[in-house]
Amino acid sequence: MALNGRIDRRQREKNGFIMTAVFLLFAAVVVTFIAAFLLGGGKYEYFRDVNIIKMIMFMRDPALDKNRAVMGLYAGALTFLIGFCYAYLDYEKKKNSRIGEEYGSSKLLSAKELPEFKRMFFYDPEIVKRYDRHAKTVKDENELKTVCRRVPKDERIERKCFMNTQIMGEDIYLSINTKFLNRNLNTITIGGSGQGKSYSILFPNILMGSCNYIITDPSGEILCKIGRFLEEVKGYKIKVFNIDEFDKSMKYNPLLYVKNEKDINILVDALNRNIKPLKKSGGSNEFFDDAKDSLMCALIALVKELYPTEGQMGEKTRAANRKRQTLKNVMRILLMAEMECTDESGDEGVGATSTLDGIFDRLLEHNPRSYAAACWRSFKVGGPRVCNEVIISACAVYSRYFNTLEMEWLTSDDELELYDLAGEDPCALFIVTPSADTSYNFMASMIYTQLFSIVTGEGKQHSRKTNRSDPALPRHLSFWLDEFANTGKIPQFMELLSVVRKYNISINVIIQAFSQLKGMYKDSWETIIGNMDAMVYLGGQEPSTIRMLSEKLGKETIKSHSFNLSKRSGDSEGYQNMARFLLTPDEIERMVRAHELVFIPGCKPIQTKKYNLQNHPNYKYSGECSPENNYDLTALIGENEVDIGALDAAAITENEIFEFNFDYF
Repeated sequence: MALNGRIDRRQREKNGFIMTAVFLLFAAVVVTFIAAFLLGGGKYEYFRDVNIIKMIMFMRDPALDKNRAVMGLYAGALTFLIGFCYAYLDYEKKKNSRIGEEYGSSKLLSAKELPEFKRMFFYDPEIVKRYDRHAKTVKDENELKTVCRRVPKDERIERKCFMNTQIMGEDIYLSINTKFLNRNLNTITIGGSGQGKSYSILFPNILMGSCNYIITDPSGEILCKIGRFLEEVKGYKIKVFNIDEFDKSMKYNPLLYVKNEKDINILVDALNRNIKPLKKSGGSNEFFDDAKDSLMCALIALVKELYPTEGQMGEKTRAANRKRQTLKNVMRILLMAEMECTDESGDEGVGATSTLDGIFDRLLEHNPRSYAAACWRSFKVGGPRVCNEVIISACAVYSRYFNTLEMEWLTSDDELELYDLAGEDPCALFIVTPSADTSYNFMASMIYTQLFSIVTGEGKQHSRKTNRSDPALPRHLSFWLDEFANTGKIPQFMELLSVVRKYNISINVIIQAFSQLKGMYKDSWETIIGNMDAMVYLGGQEPSTIRMLSEKLGKETIKSHSFNLSKRSGDSEGYQNMARFLLTPDEIERMVRAHELVFIPGCKPIQTKKYNLQNHPNYKYSGECSPENNYDLTALIGENEVDIGALDAAAITENEIFEFNFDYF
């Protein structure tokens, strides 16, 4: 059985006609019996008193006039024929019409339909069968998946299923088993300031402790209130990348996650998309951006090729090279890249040299397929004047970020070990961002870009190890991107949304209004929404968001009552069908604070209460319940002090580049 309204309209009309025919057949049998009894000489008193037993006994009596009783059969047949013809004509007349649905048929999910909703989306058959061996399942032809035959009545099953779901609202939970759900678990949550995005969505879902988490945490509130629960109660390995307070962060070196040329391009793309300056006209110079990309790819590849951390080398050399692979060293080499024209004529394309030409030429001799040398040659095509302008632009853009002492220390090594997030052991990464200043939020975008590449790659590795065609991670990985508009653009984000389901990954985007999404992804923001199989609206006053939601809810057909007063023709009263939005924009705006709207494809829209964090079984372990449960970050990070001596020892100097020893190549 499917939810009401999920059977095709034509099938419902056909089923209605069949039921009418069955009823007419039954009525014809009754008419035949009564007519045969009365025409056959039966007593009227028996019929008047509805004495069925005596009427049946008389039909078996020899005194029955059978010749006249047969006429009752004709009466019944005539009754059936007339009724059937009328029903068939009515069916034909209504077959291509939608009585009561002329202008729309949208309805909200009712309380009576909630048990059926939970059977379809909440009660995972794998969990139910684990605790009830006699539970039976059935293949639902509408949902194209296996579901429980009936709703379980066991509180233990209810509790276990609940702890394996994603909370959307009060009594609205979606299983994190996407194979059972038969949808992706990507969710977009919209809510203005103070609408309960953290209290009713973020906190409850992370308190589940049922999967690995990657969380954008503005100001560190979520880490503070839930970190201790995850670490001590659930046994999670906590990782913290704090771009609000660098001294309270683990170190993160993006270059150490670069394994091939593709990774270099991904890293440079993430950098340039988020920290390149825009011109006053509002646009950017595409040529300079592309040239800057080639330059940065060449310099990063140079560092990776000169100081490899993989291959046949000693542990001491590998550790030393690891410290050399930093963004700060890339900036040092960038300062050596200035072009000079050595030709007397001053022709831009002739005799253009750089202090780095020597190292790239020598690198090309030892490795003819050097990616760094190839990018450098592509960059030099522009001539010395153009190349110098690109170098100056790159220095102006990147130096003010990566030449600072704090950033040099933060990216000098890597303590995050991002590969752990794709493993079987419980792990959570908190990316703490400033609530107001977004200057360094490009680091969050960069880490997300590399994370997506890492976890999808690990999923493929896991499938090869287990000889499976499914690249799903062994443990569900859930991204929670709070204040998504302040994170920065993530390259290939739309493409990732469409494929992460098969990797056992879900992405949850939290914004204040659709206008924020439009501002970030002007031409593709609708594609992002299209790849989200769930939407939660908590409230707000942004007009375009409210209008879009009203249209998304759809229209219903209502009867309009008209009443006219007239002395000449008299009073008149009438009704006519008309269209009406299920919830008009002003009704959505006036929606009470405790209510929310939930949209799930294939299901009626839901208006329900926001989830109350205090009802969560693990609420007692959170800092929201008691300050004693707050997380002590110093126990994880310790007292971070900048070791200037170690940073200077890892610096790449100009003499080192000029006199680089290629003997070990």
